[in-house]
Amino acid sequence: MRHAHQVVACFLAVVLLCLSAPPSAARNEPFEAAEKVPSSIHSVMSGGFWTAGQDEGFFRVAVVAGGVEHVSHRLYIQWLRNDAKTQSYELVRTVNVKELNLGQGYVLDVKTSFGEFNSFKIDVTANSRGGKTERFAVTVKGDGKYVIGGRE
Repeated sequence: MRHAHQVVACFLAVVLLCLSAPPSAARNEPFEAAEKVPSSIHSVMSGGFWTAGQDEGFFRVAVVAGGVEHVSHRLYIQWLRNDAKTQSYELVRTVNVKELNLGQGYVLDVKTSFGEFNSFKIDVTANSRGGKTERFAVTVKGDGKYVIGGRE
């Protein structure tokens, strides 16, 4: 009888161990994804929700840094689609925010917030090497476009 209890206890221990520990591939996936991020990526922010026809997804803002002695940032907006079949995200579009990426050597401070449905708001403070500070309000739309304007 004592031997049967030991077998049952060992079996339950193995079952609990298997249930509590995810497969090794799944356990390493987020770490491996983080290691694949290029070193030029300064920051990434996601949020908002967009729809276009049958597609739906979320917005993402990527700030890319370049230079060593004279660092400057570039701002890109991305639309990611939710793929229900594969339970993953697919990059639909990346847009260069050319009004900010003119090569002036801006260092960007970016804050995001939800706009109205199907839009995303980005507040950008751009500091130049010469000490000039400019502020921009960017509104991103679900149709793959954005509107930018200065703000006080």
